[in-house]
Amino acid sequence: MLLVFDGPDKAGKSTLIESLERNDLVYHSTRPFKPYSDYSIYIKAQYETIASFSKFFIGNHLILDRFLLSEYCYSQLTRDEKVNKDSSYIFDIDKQISDNAVLIYVTANSETIKKRIVKAKEKEITIDDVDTLLNAYYKYLKMTKIPYMIIDTTYKTIKDCNEEILSFLHIHDINL
Repeated sequence: MLLVFDGPDKAGKSTLIESLERNDLVYHSTRPFKPYSDYSIYIKAQYETIASFSKFFIGNHLILDRFLLSEYCYSQLTRDEKVNKDSSYIFDIDKQISDNAVLIYVTANSETIKKRIVKAKEKEITIDDVDTLLNAYYKYLKMTKIPYMIIDTTYKTIKDCNEEILSFLHIHDINL
């Protein structure tokens, strides 16, 4: 089973994954910041490989720290129009893995993410990008075939977030 943690920078994805204290394989995908079209060929191959292996994780879990959602959303900020139009493969893969994946969308309100970006001295995303990025994430969530939940870390403790995640996974018969 693919357990996909995705969301904007500084929302708390990696923190929540680490706090679950799992022995499952965790794969951290990089943000899609390369502005040239060859990168989409690379990323497509990477995601297709992960999707093809997903069926072999029955009884085990592959936890992904970023996946299709970030590819779609960050490309809205970083790529030209032609490359964005060529990203239909994202939804092809989304459909392919929808029976063997769940998505945990980790977010926070715009102001919280902006404060975290400033505090972390983030260089690849600016506070001016946050609202556009959040809108892209919600647009994708409306189109995905993957079962998902939304965790807003703005006012919740890590423990509360983990309890919500474990409850969601239990509903989908996934035991950690």
